[in-house]
Amino acid sequence: VAAKFPGDVDACDNFFDFSKLFPHTVHRSKTYAGGPAPNEIIVILNHTLTDSVVIEVQNPDDNADFRLYLAHTANEEPLGRGITMKVGGHLHPKPSDLGDLNDTFLLLKNLSDVNQGAYVIKVRGLED
Repeated sequence: VAAKFPGDVDACDNFFDFSKLFPHTVHRSKTYAGGPAPNEIIVILNHTLTDSVVIEVQNPDDNADFRLYLAHTANEEPLGRGITMKVGGHLHPKPSDLGDLNDTFLLLKNLSDVNQGAYVIKVRGLED
């Protein structure tokens, strides 16, 4: 895999979950995936987040960028908050990069006016 993607750690990470090699303490983990319609806002989760939570965000689509952000209600527009994921992108943002940690809704908005999008979001370290 490394020979096929020299120097591209993110591409190599997609083939194997390296955290399985080095077991740590047990953390609750969830994966969210879907295909939002044009301009649709999706509620990923409604949970208090801290910067100890690990978020992995992928945009496997080739037609639509999306914005991931924290909001106070389930249908708020991004209004400059959060991060924009370009098509083919892969990031590990801290929850505080997505907005105010007092806001509990993790939302995703498809930024395309015409194309359905795609996302895969993994969240680890959620506390009950």
